[in-house]
Amino acid sequence: MKKYNELTQPQKGWRIMWVGVSLFMVWHAINTNISDKPNVAVIEKPLTTAEIRINDIEKQFSMWSGAHRGLEKMVEKSLNDPDSYEHIETRYTDMGDHIWLNMKYRARNQFGGMVTGQVIAKSDINGNVFEIISSK
Repeated sequence: MKKYNELTQPQKGWRIMWVGVSLFMVWHAINTNISDKPNVAVIEKPLTTAEIRINDIEKQFSMWSGAHRGLEKMVEKSLNDPDSYEHIETRYTDMGDHIWLNMKYRARNQFGGMVTGQVIAKSDINGNVFEIISSK
Protein backbone atom coordinates (compact mmCIF):
# COMPACT_ATOMS: atom_id res chain seq x y z
CA MET A 1 0.00 0.00 0.00
CA LYS A 2 1.19 3.51 -0.87
CA LYS A 3 1.99 6.01 1.90
CA TYR A 4 0.30 9.42 1.78
CA ASN A 5 3.47 11.53 1.79
CA GLU A 6 5.29 9.55 -0.89
CA LEU A 7 5.49 11.31 -4.24
CA THR A 8 5.41 9.56 -7.58
CA GLN A 9 8.12 10.24 -10.16
CA PRO A 10 5.96 12.65 -12.25
CA GLN A 11 5.04 14.67 -9.13
CA LYS A 12 8.72 15.02 -8.16
CA GLY A 13 9.53 16.17 -11.66
CA TRP A 14 6.92 18.93 -11.60
CA ARG A 15 8.18 20.23 -8.28
CA ILE A 16 11.77 20.35 -9.51
CA MET A 17 10.66 22.12 -12.67
CA TRP A 18 8.69 24.79 -10.70
CA VAL A 19 11.63 25.44 -8.41
CA GLY A 20 13.92 25.79 -11.42
CA VAL A 21 11.56 28.14 -13.25
CA SER A 22 11.10 30.25 -10.11
CA LEU A 23 14.84 30.57 -9.56
CA PHE A 24 15.37 31.52 -13.21
CA MET A 25 12.67 34.22 -12.99
CA VAL A 26 14.25 35.74 -9.88
CA TRP A 27 17.73 35.68 -11.43
CA HIS A 28 16.42 37.24 -14.66
CA ALA A 29 14.54 40.00 -12.79
CA ILE A 30 17.63 40.95 -10.79
CA ASN A 31 19.99 40.97 -13.77
CA THR A 32 17.55 42.80 -16.04
CA ASN A 33 17.01 45.61 -13.51
CA ILE A 34 20.73 46.07 -13.00
CA SER A 35 21.63 46.12 -16.68
CA ASP A 36 18.73 48.42 -17.70
CA LYS A 37 19.80 51.26 -15.43
CA PRO A 38 21.96 53.86 -17.18
CA ASN A 39 25.29 54.67 -15.60
CA VAL A 40 24.73 58.42 -15.60
CA ALA A 41 25.63 60.54 -12.59
CA VAL A 42 22.96 63.04 -11.57
CA ILE A 43 24.44 66.45 -10.94
CA GLU A 44 22.37 68.68 -8.69
CA LYS A 45 22.53 72.39 -9.31
CA PRO A 46 23.47 74.54 -6.30
CA LEU A 47 20.67 76.34 -4.49
CA THR A 48 20.17 80.04 -5.07
CA THR A 49 20.30 82.46 -2.14
CA ALA A 50 16.49 82.84 -2.31
CA GLU A 51 16.04 79.04 -2.10
CA ILE A 52 18.46 78.85 0.84
CA ARG A 53 16.54 81.61 2.65
CA ILE A 54 13.20 79.84 2.08
CA ASN A 55 14.69 76.60 3.44
CA ASP A 56 16.03 78.44 6.51
CA ILE A 57 12.62 80.00 7.16
CA GLU A 58 10.66 76.79 6.64
CA LYS A 59 12.89 74.92 9.12
CA GLN A 60 11.31 77.08 11.86
CA PHE A 61 7.90 75.46 11.29
CA SER A 62 6.65 72.10 12.50
CA MET A 63 6.41 69.54 9.71
CA TRP A 64 3.49 67.95 11.54
CA SER A 65 1.19 70.89 12.27
CA GLY A 66 2.75 73.79 10.36
CA ALA A 67 3.05 75.91 13.50
CA HIS A 68 6.01 78.21 14.12
CA ARG A 69 7.81 76.51 17.01
CA GLY A 70 8.94 79.67 18.82
CA LEU A 71 5.56 81.42 18.60
CA GLU A 72 3.72 78.26 19.60
CA LYS A 73 5.77 77.99 22.81
CA MET A 74 5.07 81.63 23.69
CA VAL A 75 1.33 81.24 23.12
CA GLU A 76 1.10 78.00 25.14
CA LYS A 77 2.82 79.69 28.11
CA SER A 78 0.22 82.47 28.11
CA LEU A 79 -2.88 80.22 28.02
CA ASN A 80 -5.15 79.38 30.97
CA ASP A 81 -5.12 75.71 29.94
CA PRO A 82 -1.99 74.98 27.86
CA ASP A 83 -3.02 71.33 27.40
CA SER A 84 -6.10 72.44 25.45
CA TYR A 85 -4.04 74.24 22.77
CA GLU A 86 -4.85 73.23 19.16
CA HIS A 87 -3.06 74.82 16.21
CA ILE A 88 -5.29 75.87 13.29
CA GLU A 89 -2.90 77.56 10.86
CA THR A 90 0.20 79.71 10.62
CA ARG A 91 1.13 81.97 7.73
CA TYR A 92 4.28 83.99 7.28
CA THR A 93 5.53 86.90 5.18
CA ASP A 94 9.25 87.41 4.60
CA MET A 95 10.04 91.09 5.13
CA GLY A 96 13.79 90.81 4.47
CA ASP A 97 15.27 91.53 7.89
CA HIS A 98 12.43 89.80 9.78
CA ILE A 99 9.38 87.56 9.29
CA TRP A 100 5.75 88.44 10.03
CA LEU A 101 3.85 85.52 11.58
CA ASN A 102 0.07 85.16 11.70
CA MET A 103 -1.08 82.19 13.79
CA LYS A 104 -4.63 81.02 14.53
CA TYR A 105 -5.31 78.53 17.32
CA ARG A 106 -8.01 77.13 19.63
CA ALA A 107 -7.81 76.77 23.40
CA ARG A 108 -9.98 76.72 26.51
CA ASN A 109 -10.69 80.01 28.26
CA GLN A 110 -11.02 80.47 32.04
CA PHE A 111 -14.66 79.27 31.89
CA GLY A 112 -13.77 76.01 30.10
CA GLY A 113 -15.17 76.98 26.70
CA MET A 114 -13.15 76.53 23.51
CA VAL A 115 -12.28 79.87 21.90
CA THR A 116 -10.34 80.81 18.78
CA GLY A 117 -7.34 83.08 19.10
CA GLN A 118 -5.02 84.86 16.71
CA VAL A 119 -1.50 86.17 17.22
CA ILE A 120 0.52 88.37 14.88
CA ALA A 121 4.21 88.54 15.68
CA LYS A 122 7.68 89.31 14.32
CA SER A 123 10.49 86.78 14.22
CA ASP A 124 14.10 86.93 13.08
CA ILE A 125 15.53 84.60 10.44
CA ASN A 126 16.67 82.19 13.17
CA GLY A 127 13.17 81.67 14.57
CA ASN A 128 13.42 83.91 17.62
CA VAL A 129 10.15 85.76 18.21
CA PHE A 130 11.05 89.28 19.30
CA GLU A 131 7.75 91.20 19.14
CA ILE A 132 4.05 90.41 19.52
CA ILE A 133 2.13 92.86 17.31
CA SER A 134 -1.39 91.83 18.30
CA SER A 135 -3.13 89.08 20.21
CA LYS A 136 -6.88 88.39 20.08
